[in-house]
Amino acid sequence: GHQIFRLMDRSDSEVLKRICNRGISFRSCLADDVLFVQETVCNEAYFVMNGMIDYTQRPLRSTVRSATQPEPKRATQGEWLSWAAMWSHWFHVGQAQMLQTSEVLTVDVVVMMKCVDACGDLTNFFQQYSLAFHRRLVSAVPPAAVWPTDLSVPFTDFGEIVLSLGPREQKFVGTKALQNLEQRSFVWKGMSMHAIQKLQ
Repeated sequence: GHQIFRLMDRSDSEVLKRICNRGISFRSCLADDVLFVQETVCNEAYFVMNGMIDYTQRPLRSTVRSATQPEPKRATQGEWLSWAAMWSHWFHVGQAQMLQTSEVLTVDVVVMMKCVDACGDLTNFFQQYSLAFHRRLVSAVPPAAVWPTDLSVPFTDFGEIVLSLGPREQKFVGTKALQNLEQRSFVWKGMSMHAIQKLQ
């Protein structure tokens, strides 16, 4: 999964249930099935449940045809593809094709955003997170960074983005993390309930 969904579950589990009921689907794919092609609009994010996917980019505007195909990159179990579609108007910049029989979880971005809308602090967090992600997406250009792909966008790790947000959003994330600590017994890890209460 992704920390965003854990945060959502801690904030309002009903929102997450609605997303699961309305905006999540599963695809079982055979070897050589194509998940998406380059230069097409993307309104979904994909999570590899199991299997392996080849991701290939071809040059869009090349005056000289290359005799060799670019080496594909691999997406494996536990990895996201097209995560940028969650936070921007995204076009696929490569093609994803199954290397073997695979299962993929698909998140419908439009449905997810409708479910999150009008949820107070969670809505605000998503809006600010989206703006921060988008700033990093459009600034990811050489030589400062590599170009964004369907596999990754530089400097968009959850922690990096949260640290770039304002105090209200950071407090929101921190409070939910502390509430999660309270619900579990962490005394055996060296942290007493008194210490957790002091953090709050």
